[in-house]
Amino acid sequence: MAAAILLQGCAQGFGRLPPSGRKAFAEANRAYEAQDMGNALVLYDALLEKNPDFAPAYVNRALVRARTGDREGALEDLDRAIREDPGLTDAWYNRAAILDDLGEYRKAIADYTRAAELRKDLFQAYYNRGNAWYRLGEPDRAIEDYTRVLAANPGYAMAYYNRGTAYSQKGDDTQALADYDRAIALAPGLGMAYVNRGSIWLEKGDLQKALSDSNQAVELSPEDPWAFHNRAIARRFTGDYPGSLEDATRAVELSPELAEAWYSRGLALALMNRREEALADFDRVLSLDPENIEASLARGNALTFLGRPTEALMDYARVLDAHPGLPEALKQQGRALALAGVPEAALKSLEESREARPKDPETWLFTGQVLHAREDWAGALANYRKAVELDPNMAKAWNNLAWILAACPDPAFRDPAEAVRMAQRAVEIEPYFIYVDTLAAALAATGRFSDAEEAQRKALLLAATRDSAFATHQMREEMRQRLAAYAQGLPNLNAPRGKNP
Repeated sequence: MAAAILLQGCAQGFGRLPPSGRKAFAEANRAYEAQDMGNALVLYDALLEKNPDFAPAYVNRALVRARTGDREGALEDLDRAIREDPGLTDAWYNRAAILDDLGEYRKAIADYTRAAELRKDLFQAYYNRGNAWYRLGEPDRAIEDYTRVLAANPGYAMAYYNRGTAYSQKGDDTQALADYDRAIALAPGLGMAYVNRGSIWLEKGDLQKALSDSNQAVELSPEDPWAFHNRAIARRFTGDYPGSLEDATRAVELSPELAEAWYSRGLALALMNRREEALADFDRVLSLDPENIEASLARGNALTFLGRPTEALMDYARVLDAHPGLPEALKQQGRALALAGVPEAALKSLEESREARPKDPETWLFTGQVLHAREDWAGALANYRKAVELDPNMAKAWNNLAWILAACPDPAFRDPAEAVRMAQRAVEIEPYFIYVDTLAAALAATGRFSDAEEAQRKALLLAATRDSAFATHQMREEMRQRLAAYAQGLPNLNAPRGKNP
């Protein structure tokens, strides 16, 4: 939304110059139009030395100074032009544009307003004023200006695009989508409209439309880091973690200071179990944006998974200092406290999170895991059941239910047939090696040892291939021992202590 500076010279007041001055003015303008800024500056200086009250020359010299980086000098010239001729539209407009570029949005708005009053058809002034209102966080005023522009110029694609961003800023996604659609219809090559429309589809959870728009944005704007960033998010949500990593990497190559892209890259790496690399990316995010809550939480999560709960707790504490009672931070803090061997504190933190957000299935899952580790079978089962009630697709909760029901040391809690059903549900959701291992245990508990052996071999195969990044040597060895037991007709009656959340 960068404001434009008028590039043409000002002819107003030309008749007040003597013939020699007119010739000098025309020569200076030709140098400017030929991009010979050094010569143009010399010529305007000479003209103004002889004609110090000639306002259009101050305007044009200001343009030269602005184009060569001397914005302070440009503003001085425009101030002088306005003093000499308060009715000179281009002086007001160009001063507004420079102030806009300097972030002096309210001063710019005042000058755009004056320029538009002087020249009713100067719709670029309304357009730029809309941009300034948008930057000030006043979308309704921005929308009013863009609408005025579109009433006179209904084919102006950028005005539809910018009005769409203003509607998006005020949370009106329906109108934003309509404007992005119109902008794209008028200018099919407008890559940034696809970027922004794709962002709305992401927020709405329409991943196919988000991915389609992101693909188009990348094709049209291959140097736009936001195009790759958006596609990285869409790919992550569709389970294409390598593709997400590839796009996020390209985004940070294009814009190394784009914290959002480093965050996306870190999430993709974490989901691929490359947590040390993810940790480095989250560190990078926080170096760029120290107040980034999502990155602090993600770094804490990575540290927890890496077995470094003490460091993770420091991240969660920082988040909770800034946002007391934040349910997600309390939940993740509870998980880290459990791993750190402080179950009572873990349960307290999880309870606080659950009170604030009772319908979060993961909080119930984590609570169940803490109780599972303490061999509180009844409490663990109750929390796991609540988790799957809230999220029937939570494979980990179905798996943990099945483990207890299949292999609990206390026979009062066993229900092998129900364990098979729950384990099958977990595997149906995600054929992860641990869940297939659980299914084998459940089958063995019902006496179906041949089926248990088959399932266990499948679990071992997954652990050696698709899920190898997650299967430790110890885990594989324990799985082989269970396979040997099933071959001998022995069930597994030793429910593993629940993993720390």
